[in-house]
Amino acid sequence: DSLVKLRPLPEKMEHISYKPACSSSDLILTQSPLPAPFTPNDVLIQVEYAGVGGTDLAQRLGNFNPKKGSPDHHLIMGLEVSGLVAQAGEDVTDFKEGDRVAALLYGGGYAQYALVPQQQVLKLPNNLSLEEGAAIPENFWTVYCNLFEVGSFGN
Repeated sequence: DSLVKLRPLPEKMEHISYKPACSSSDLILTQSPLPAPFTPNDVLIQVEYAGVGGTDLAQRLGNFNPKKGSPDHHLIMGLEVSGLVAQAGEDVTDFKEGDRVAALLYGGGYAQYALVPQQQVLKLPNNLSLEEGAAIPENFWTVYCNLFEVGSFGN
């Protein structure tokens, strides 16, 4: 992680693109503008790692699709990432540029940059690498929510 540095924001970012029901060999690297709109509550993350989960596979196969009217960056696969905070909206209080974070996204993780509300961002502790951090949001938060919030485990 010590080699990971914040880069200047590009005009366009690279991301993985797909057509629903395509094979994995049909995924292509393409370019698009940085995610927008950027609101005062948003965090823009310079993505270093993206988790790969069942929802990503379902989306590629055409079995999971973002809601109609979703921002373009939600059409990019990838629901969990880790990286560095590239920008923070004016209402963001817990994160600043350069912070090491992981996040649960509505989409857009298979890209150089991902945009996410601050409530879905987790600051990574020093004992977790960025690589490990990308595997945390979808898996651990889902289990935690189901066990402790929905299931009231331990009460």
